[in-house]
Amino acid sequence: IGFAADFTGISVHHINAHGHAQIFGWVGLFIMGFASQAFPRLWHTTLAAPRLSVAIFVMMLAGIAIRTAGMTAPAASWSVPAALGGGLLEIVAIALFGGQMLVTFRRSNARLEPYIAFALASLGFFFAQALLSVWHMHRVMTAPTQEALINQIATWQAPLRDLQIHGLALFMILGVSLRMLPALYEVPRIADRRAWIAFALLLAAVVGEA
Repeated sequence: IGFAADFTGISVHHINAHGHAQIFGWVGLFIMGFASQAFPRLWHTTLAAPRLSVAIFVMMLAGIAIRTAGMTAPAASWSVPAALGGGLLEIVAIALFGGQMLVTFRRSNARLEPYIAFALASLGFFFAQALLSVWHMHRVMTAPTQEALINQIATWQAPLRDLQIHGLALFMILGVSLRMLPALYEVPRIADRRAWIAFALLLAAVVGEA
């Protein structure tokens, strides 16, 4: 785009591949790594099935690489199968990771606090956006006409980004901030009632806008 000085200098498939690499590779892997290390300690327990984390990491990394490669070569005969295969690996990895976090929480003595609700909602959005992302990608890559392509992007791309940015990323950032910032900066913690109200409002907002 920079060299061509034109926002249409690359195809929508390359733009979506770039967005996918950011959400799954940058945000997703960071959340998965941080949560696996920090949440068990915050809940005064150990990570459930720690060896599973290796398989989750390998599946997620392979899925991101394979799917991104498929999305950047839309004209190739192998592009759609590769993108779908990579997307399936991502979905399985995210589902296993979410289950691992839920089991870790359930076997701890931690009570359901607002920061935990934010984090668990983020994991729910993580899985939901993974499903929607793969479906949307397939529809975009196999659109039979220009009109169908534009209609798919115009209808579904914005809700997908809402689930990714405002659901996955924002909810995890707010959850971690509620728990960590008062201790790090020696400031008063947010009252539970206010945090629960904020959680309900933001959850309704993300679902509503999507």
